[in-house]
Formats: sequence, C-alpha cells, structure tokens
Amino acid sequence: MLEAMEKAYSVLDDVFRKGAFVNIAIKKAECTEKQLMTGIVYGTVERYYECEYIISKLARSVKPALKSLLYECVYMIGHMRMPAYAVVDAAVDTAGKIFGSGVRGFVNAVLKNVAAGKVVLPESGNEYEKIKYNAPNFIIEKLRSDGFDPALFLLPVQKDKVHFRIGRLSDVERVLSSVADAKASPVGGYVASACPELEKLNAEGVITFQSPSSIECVKAFGDLNGKKLLDVCAAPGGKAVFAAQSGAEVTASDIYPHRVDLIRSYAERMGVKLTTKVADATVYNENYSEAFDCVLADVPCSGLGVVSTRPDITLNKTENDFVKLCRVQAAILKVASRYVAQGGKLVYSTCTPLKDETENRIREFVSENVGFRVANPTEDSLFGRYIYPDEIMDGFFVSVLERI
Repeated sequence: MLEAMEKAYSVLDDVFRKGAFVNIAIKKAECTEKQLMTGIVYGTVERYYECEYIISKLARSVKPALKSLLYECVYMIGHMRMPAYAVVDAAVDTAGKIFGSGVRGFVNAVLKNVAAGKVVLPESGNEYEKIKYNAPNFIIEKLRSDGFDPALFLLPVQKDKVHFRIGRLSDVERVLSSVADAKASPVGGYVASACPELEKLNAEGVITFQSPSSIECVKAFGDLNGKKLLDVCAAPGGKAVFAAQSGAEVTASDIYPHRVDLIRSYAERMGVKLTTKVADATVYNENYSEAFDCVLADVPCSGLGVVSTRPDITLNKTENDFVKLCRVQAAILKVASRYVAQGGKLVYSTCTPLKDETENRIREFVSENVGFRVANPTEDSLFGRYIYPDEIMDGFFVSVLERI
C-alpha cells in the first residue's frame, strides 16, 4: 500500500497543482501496485470537492503540495476497504519522506480526526451540490439553466466495456475470434471487455480504441470517398485517421508540434497516409481558401460530456475560463468556414452540452454567414445534434454546416 500511496500522491499533485491530465499522468506512472494506485487516483479526483470540504474543516491552512496527500487519504479512509489506522500510518510515513519529519504530527492529527468522523458532510445547499456533483456551483447552474440535468453529465457513468474500430475488413475475423465478448456497436465499431489481446491488437495497428461519439463526428460528413478533408484541431488524430480510412484525402493540423507528432504516430500505427501541419486554427491560411470539400472543427471546449473518463475536467475551473473558450471557438469556426469549398460541409463539434459552446455558437455563426445552413437539425435543436453520455457514448454536440 505504501508504494501505491506514494505514487498516487505524485500523480495527484501533478493533476491538482500542475494541471496534468489524469489519464496521461496515470499512464506515465510506474508502480508495482498499478491497479491500487489507479483506484486511489481516480477515486480521489472523483471526490475532490468532498475531500476539499473535509480538510477545510480540520485545518485552517495547508500547503498546496500537502493537500494532495491529505485528499487521497480522506478518500482512502472514507471509501476504500482499508483499516483507517493503516492509512494514517502509511500517510505519516509518506509525509515524512516527502516533506520532512516536521509534518508527521500534523498529518497524524488531521487524519485521525477524519477517521473519527469529526466532519459531517452538508445535506443541502451549495456545498452539498458541489460535493454531490464534484463540480463548482457555477458549472452545475450553467447545466441547469441550459435545460440539462447535472447528474447526466457530472455523475460518472460506469463504462465496463471499451469501444474500438477494426482498421481493415480483412482483420475482422481475426479480431472477433480473439475477443470472445466483442459485439457490434451502433456506429460500426465494437464493444468488449478490456483485455491484453485488445491492447496487443491496438499496438499492432489492427484495431484502435475510439469513442463512438468521436466516430459520429466524422460520419456526419456522409460519404468521404475521394473528398479533400481538413481537420483543424486534429490531435491526437483519431478522427483524422478514421476519415482517411473512410476514403478521404486528409490534412490534419494542430497548434503545437508535439501534438502534431501524436497525429503522425497515430497514423503510422494504423498504416494510414495523411498530411500533417503545425497550425493555429484561429489564424487564417490563404492557401486553404475554399480548398476543402470537408472541414472538421472539433474545437477546444469545457469537456463536460467526458467527465466519466476525465473526472479532472471540473477541477480548478472559473467562469472566465468558459468565456475564453467561447472566444476561441468562435474564432476557429470563423476561420475554418473560409476553407470550405462551394457545396462543401463544415462539421463543428464539442464534447460538452453547454449552449454557449454549442447551439449558441452555431446560431451566431449562421446569422452572420448567410452562405451556410445547418444540415442536421434535430428535435433537440435546430442547430445540430446532442449526443448524451451513457455506458458507451460520450456527451457530444455535432453541427453540420453546409455551404450553399
């Protein structure tokens, strides 16, 4: 347990203080007790605001670096089947190693109070909701004011299966014979229990793990055979690779070289040819003017549709962060639209339901650009399709804009 606690602390500190993505930080962490460490990390992140509340009631001032250790111990004491004394003893030893012997008594005293149940969680009000949904109150209220049940997006959905695509038709029989419980999904992929064989097939480029909602963004274009497609925010490359495998001539760009490297590696693993570029999607490139039949703008967003796999999405967010995102989204949409050829399509997508980032963005765009029309109105919205999170799907919004 001691090693798992120490490694979990390192990951959590990267996530809480340095803004690391929890899934990437866990992948990078080496630990002989990886399963236990992963459970501690995800559990602590999913109950961040509960841990924050409890520690705030027991200690007036705690150094940010020490909070990560205390928070994980609050989670372990309250939600894992471990003797509280063992967690406290391990935490005291870990704190001594990391911060020096001077903090051992403080950690011991705080965690003994946690174990004794000295803090009672609120049963109503803002703090109650923050703890229940593991999100700042302004996010909860944004969802409600937009007509969404916060529970649908903020309470994690148990995803017991993984979703994957098979790259080549010739490999279908091999994959399905190797993965006993694989079943076809509504988007043409497959769902199955995670297993070593799938990881091996993924490494070989025979399959690729991809969210079905992500696949739907590409399928929204319709037939891609022979079409020229530009993906302006392409990293890590799943949509661009799928588009290329669907017959498109793909150019995939992203703002940072290391992100473009991810696209290139993805394509190489899958044996797919596409063109990659380092480019800022908010800056117009006159060489791309009306040059593409299809343009995909899967823009940076608040990510509230993927909380089940990225519970860190709701941490350390402010209302101003959302305002900045909307500005970037509008800028990308404006620039991307100028790359669409006459009769071509622009797909705008987000992995969030918030209306300022979804249909309000599209409403504003079409009011200012009479040469485009929404080609996929739905019962939910005249401006596109909402995909709601469940055991398979992530929460997405997809709008198909046709240039007329």
